[in-house]
Amino acid sequence: MNYRLGALGFLSGPTLKAEGTPNAGLHDQRLALKWVRDNIHLSGGSAEHVTAIGESAGGGSVLHQLTAFGGRHGPPPFQQIIIQSAGFNPACSKQAREEVLKHVLTAANASSLAELRKLPSDRLITASNIITRQVYQGGFHPAADGDFVPQEVPQLLLSGEFSHMRALVGTNANEGVLFGDPRINTTGAFAQFIQTFVPSITDASSEYIRNTLYSPIFDGSQGYTNNFERAYLLFQEFAFTCNQPFTSNGLNGTTNNYQFVIPPGIHSQDLGFTFYRGAPIDPSGAPFPPSSATNVAAAKLLQTWIASFVTGGKPTTPRTIPFEAYGSEGNLIVLGERSNLTHVVPGRCTWLAESIHNQTLYKKSGN
Repeated sequence: MNYRLGALGFLSGPTLKAEGTPNAGLHDQRLALKWVRDNIHLSGGSAEHVTAIGESAGGGSVLHQLTAFGGRHGPPPFQQIIIQSAGFNPACSKQAREEVLKHVLTAANASSLAELRKLPSDRLITASNIITRQVYQGGFHPAADGDFVPQEVPQLLLSGEFSHMRALVGTNANEGVLFGDPRINTTGAFAQFIQTFVPSITDASSEYIRNTLYSPIFDGSQGYTNNFERAYLLFQEFAFTCNQPFTSNGLNGTTNNYQFVIPPGIHSQDLGFTFYRGAPIDPSGAPFPPSSATNVAAAKLLQTWIASFVTGGKPTTPRTIPFEAYGSEGNLIVLGERSNLTHVVPGRCTWLAESIHNQTLYKKSGN
């Protein structure tokens, strides 16, 4: 679906809330989803059987739609979800979001929101791109606003205050590699990366991440052998991988989960498999099309999971490969060689969830 992106869609903070609507992109999405629900019967579909699917930021958006308004406005305009590599950044304080607005105003050469609204859209888009490159790690994204997003998504998932539904949840083995910066090659650079990735993080949280959660042990036991790998793994787990257990635990373990591990298993690689249409070069334009008979078979299997889930609410597999629910054991099925499966070091996602839930991740003075 089409919706506003960047500063047009995801500016937030106290000033914007007082003078406008934060998270405008989420409201665009909601309107589109309602339109689908209200009109799907015209193309042979059912308003009682709508599946919302999203990848990366789109998967993160699906989770925001699932938990919208903390469930206060009733169920969302869909009945089941598919999220692939659901991504969004950790919480940042209102103060940090206010600083982003100031940066946008400066980049656009505007002194206020009222003045910003009068500018041609291309001026705001240019300013948005400048901020994304220079200031805002990971780009503009949804943030808690007390209304559409009453709390951070992990908090809402853990609280259970949303409409529970069927879900197919996927991640890739090496989500963070594409987001790595080779300049992060020292302990100091790693510390600065944390500060950029989680604006207004508390000193205590930053220290815990550096010394305990992602300790400077580079023998491979922690999932990395240098500071570059250490940084992209932190990004991978905080922005993508941990959203899988957050979602599955929030839905009481009823989800069906998989991990895409076909080498190199990087972020968005699975799109070429999801949309594969039988040509050597995938005409969908998706990156990383399957390039071997084995990969083509994997693409067809993934498409079978998706299609059977959409039509019947449960992904079907060959009898020899049962697709069990996530449950309390964290079950998942592997698309590729099981030897390529990646695991999160125990405690990392739990710490992140608790830090967001208890609001200890960032400085309270910025709330």
